[in-house]
Amino acid sequence: MPWEKLVAGHVTRIGTHADVKLQAEFDDDIKTAATQALGSTKFVEGLNQADLGNKWALINDYINRVVVQCVNAMGPKWKTRLAGYDAFIWDQCYAMETSVRID
Repeated sequence: MPWEKLVAGHVTRIGTHADVKLQAEFDDDIKTAATQALGSTKFVEGLNQADLGNKWALINDYINRVVVQCVNAMGPKWKTRLAGYDAFIWDQCYAMETSVRID
């Protein structure tokens, strides 16, 4: 796209074309990480037996385990490349996991 300035929440600076490329790479990686985590996580694996009758506990446990796998997969490449990674990666993985699972 032929633009000169991107105001996209960078807090202290205007965004660049390199930022857009970095974001696209991140988006591809997080979708892959969430998809792989969903594919490799069994629904009730390791769940406390007392929670087996609680549908909400089951889904909460499953989603949390998928998100943890996503976060762990993303860390080695991304934790030193993005400002705010530590503050927002859980939310990013949660949102992508939900999107992939529902779609």
